Amino acid sequence: MKKAVGITAIASGVLALACLVLSVIAASFNFDAISNPVLMLSMPGASVGLLRWSMIADLFGYYLLLLPAIFYLHDWMKSRTPWCSFLTFCGTSYVLVGAIGASVLAVAGSSLVSTFQNATTGNQEQLKQSFQVLIDMVYGGMWNLLEVILGGVWWLGVGIFLRSELKTLGFVTIILGFFTLVDGVGAILEMKILSEAGLNVYLLLAPVWAIWLGAVLTRSSLEA
Repeated sequence: MKKAVGITAIASGVLALACLVLSVIAASFNFDAISNPVLMLSMPGASVGLLRWSMIADLFGYYLLLLPAIFYLHDWMKSRTPWCSFLTFCGTSYVLVGAIGASVLAVAGSSLVSTFQNATTGNQEQLKQSFQVLIDMVYGGMWNLLEVILGGVWWLGVGIFLRSELKTLGFVTIILGFFTLVDGVGAILEMKILSEAGLNVYLLLAPVWAIWLGAVLTRSSLEA
């Protein structure tokens, strides 16, 4: 059981990294378009297919494949803290909110980009506005506000208790939780620089953390 959870966590990290790579390629290596996908509408080299697959990798990498690890850590923490159920709620809610956003963008987002590319000039402005609303709703509301607060609380809480048995991994988990929360706080305060700083750390560190945790679980340590 524990080994299967570990393998799933490793797969989560690998797919999350694949999401980043696919996003960069889909945006023709324009990093501004990654943080603001609306820019992709005016890029002739933007790939709708890769955009869709990057969101599918996001769906499973950053979110769904983390669920076994979340529930395993729940069993591991329940004798250590009365806050266990609350932390698990935050973790599963992070997955649910994030996964819904990724699913919406995989279907509606890629569809709008494809329609925009084939639309007449007169219709493109309306499609651009619709795409902007969609991006604001998912990126601004679901991901970089609600999701990161839930995920940040979960990682921060888990990290505090992990330090008792796995000091380095626990410390890294706390760092991940802190910067994930920084993204949410930056969004609340409308401080773009703060939000992007937290987001960049989260995007890179979350896959590394999942692979690291998975490697730990495939060994004999961290018994629930």
